[in-house]
Parts: sequence; C-alpha cells; structure tokens
Amino acid sequence: MLTDVWSIGLLSCSAVTLFLALAGVRTGYRIFRYWNTESSSELQIRLEEEVYLSAALVEFGFVIQLLSVLMLVLAADYFSTILVGAMCAAGALSANPFGIPALLVKLVTLFLSAAWIVCHKLDISSEYYPLVKRKYLLLFCILPLLFLDATLLLLYLYNLEPDIITSCCGVLFSDQVGDGYNLFNVLPTSGLLALYAAVSLVSASVTLQLMSRRGSSAAVPLTGSCAIGLWIIFYFFSLLVITVHTSPYIYAMPHHRCPFDLLKAPYLAIGYPLYFLLHGAVIAGISCAVAALTENQRGLALPAARLRFRAGCLSLICMLFFLLMIVYHPLIYLLRGGEG
Repeated sequence: MLTDVWSIGLLSCSAVTLFLALAGVRTGYRIFRYWNTESSSELQIRLEEEVYLSAALVEFGFVIQLLSVLMLVLAADYFSTILVGAMCAAGALSANPFGIPALLVKLVTLFLSAAWIVCHKLDISSEYYPLVKRKYLLLFCILPLLFLDATLLLLYLYNLEPDIITSCCGVLFSDQVGDGYNLFNVLPTSGLLALYAAVSLVSASVTLQLMSRRGSSAAVPLTGSCAIGLWIIFYFFSLLVITVHTSPYIYAMPHHRCPFDLLKAPYLAIGYPLYFLLHGAVIAGISCAVAALTENQRGLALPAARLRFRAGCLSLICMLFFLLMIVYHPLIYLLRGGEG
C-alpha cells in the first residue's frame, strides 16, 4: 500500500511535519543556550530573526499535522473498499496492529500541536517573547511523538495487505446478546450518560471560571491545568457516547454502532458538523486554559485575556451545539421511530 496515492500523501505530510519540527528543535537548542532579551548583541538579534522564521515553519508543520488526522480517517475509509471484510475506516484501521495506535498518536499530537500554536501566537504578540523557551520546550516534548507517529504510520501502511480478511465495524463496536444485538449493553447507558453530563457540566463551569477569572491569581494555574484535563476527558467521553449511544439512533439501526460511518454518505451532513464541533470545542477549551496559564507573563496581560475570553466563548458555543446534536437524534428516534 506504500505506493497508493493516499499513502504517499500521508507519509509526505508526516515527513514535512517532522522535518520542520527538527528545524525548530535546532533553533530551540540555540535559544536555550544563548537567548537573552536584555542583550542587544548581534547574536541576540540573529536569534530573534531566526526564532520568528523557525516558529512560523513549525506552525505550518503543525497545521499539516492537524489536517493529517482527517486525512488518515479518509484514507482508512478508502482502504476499506479494497480490504476483505472491511466496511469502513474501523475495519481498515484494525487490519493490522498499527492502525489504531497510529490514529491515537495522531489525536494526541493534534491537541499538543494546537496548544503549541496558541503559545506561539501569544509569544509573538509581545515584544519580549515571554514564552519562547516554553514553546520550544513543548516542541522538544512533541518531537518524540512525531517520530512515533511517522513510525506507526509507515508500519501500518507497509503491513496493509488487501487479501487479509479484517473485521467490520459491526463486529468491532457491537455487543452481541443472545440471538441479536443490544443497544445498551456495551456500558450501563444511564450511568454513562449521567457521568458524561457531569463531565460536560464541570468542563463548562471551569471554562466559565477561567473566562471570568474568578478566584485568586494563585489558583489560576491549578484551574487552567484542571480545565485542560477536563476537556481531554470530555473528548474521549464524547467519542464513547457517539459510538455507543448516539450513532445507532442516527443510523436508525440498534445493532449498528460506528463512529466512522458518520463520515460517509448519507450521513455527511451529520458526521462532519458533529466532529468539527467536538474538536472545535476541545481545542478552543484547551486554548482558553493555555491563555489563562500564560496571562501573567510579561507583555501578555491584554493579548492573553482577549484570547482567553474568545476561545472560552467559542468552546462553550461549540459544546452547546455539539450536545444538542448528541441529544437530537436519539430524541427523534424515540419520538418518531428514527425518522427525522
């Protein structure tokens, strides 16, 4: 599969991102050794020019990394058409041991890349570059994940054999009971939804607290860190609820649980807005927390406050519409027998 156009595109994106990140790491090494904002030496001036260019290239690479998550899902959906037994991206990703881990690593790098881009935007908004060392330290942490991402992706594509029988989503996400399938036996549905509602409420409340900056300044780092953790928990709970609870109602088939078929016709008008709203809410929520954590840095009081408020509003709006979509289709199914 390495010669397939989707494979070439994915590997090219991974190679470009990795190359630009390595270039950024080289600059980061020089930053940690020689950076001194109080100096007006020729070396410091060259470093400031190099930082601006290097960070812009790293930002471009991370944007490519963000887009490559969607590209991997679309590529897996295409591969499902040529793999025996696969009906959608779920079957293609499970065709060998490297597909699902590759997707998970990409999701982790997605959120870390988004956090890095926020740090970079805040950093260049101040003439003092107060976050320059922090953003390059974060880049050092992301780099091993980019290597892991490229390795898993290469292994997945290399070991993808069209003649190997793989499982479909009906097998991967179903819970067979007796002679048929039970919509609610994967997890206790009432408990899952109650826990999900609690996580959503707490995530929204903490984000509102960050937007209003209620509480002492000493409590902000703890609140911001909690907000990041809560949004990540909200994200994975959302994927679970979509798979176990919501998707069968959208398909109007109680035995059909699959988060990937939502990105195929005739569900495109549902799946893409649903996932864009989810990722928009989580990325904006994390951005709000990052802005709150960096607001006390030199020259960032006003830019970080603006970003904190705007990102917080965006996260709550996206969450609201996402939750409405989560609730709408089960409600329609129950009231009209699945007909919207």
